[in-house]
Amino acid sequence: MAFFLFFLVLVLGIGLMIYNYKMEEKRRAELAGLAGSLGLRFSPDRDHITGGRFACLNPLNKGENRYAYNVISGDYHGHELTLFDYHYQIRSYSRRSRTQHYHLTVLSLALPVNLPELVIAPEGVLSKVAQTLGYDDIDFPSKEFSDAFCVRSKNKIFAFDMCSFPLIEWLMQNRDLHIEIDRNTLALLFFHPVPSGRIQENIERLLKLRSLLPGHLLTSDRC
Repeated sequence: MAFFLFFLVLVLGIGLMIYNYKMEEKRRAELAGLAGSLGLRFSPDRDHITGGRFACLNPLNKGENRYAYNVISGDYHGHELTLFDYHYQIRSYSRRSRTQHYHLTVLSLALPVNLPELVIAPEGVLSKVAQTLGYDDIDFPSKEFSDAFCVRSKNKIFAFDMCSFPLIEWLMQNRDLHIEIDRNTLALLFFHPVPSGRIQENIERLLKLRSLLPGHLLTSDRC
């Protein structure tokens, strides 16, 4: 009986590995096709350089074995666009050593100037934890917006200037977005691989977000 259970678990494990490989292969092919249709470059390989370039983004400087992959990049409607899947892992050493793997999708645009760090994320458990660690949630006159989003920045004046009424109005219609600005990077972060069929939709959302940034804040470095 024990041998049968072991054999069953082994077969299921191998089957899951094959399924995951096929799904990853399918995703790579779909992303390569999308990149080609948009006139962008695509590389499926593990890319430590791209991962390092965006290490200023908070979720990308955690753990170990960090790398980007499925990188799409190039000029898109006059903007320097880079999007990629991202991996990191965290080991825990309690009674048994255990490694947890995390996969994200990042979409980014290069900004013409360097700006202070600003995080706009859906309000929730993670933002409450961040506050206990000393990252104050900036409150805005709109209670509905403050209840929906956690906004963090060491430069509160910059945060208020950036969160203009048009931007707040648009964010209230896009409550799933985790946005980070740091130096010359504007990024959307998703804490799971975004389905290939929804990548272009989110590229368009990123461009819309870029169009809503107050122009006077993009004329000179502010950090």
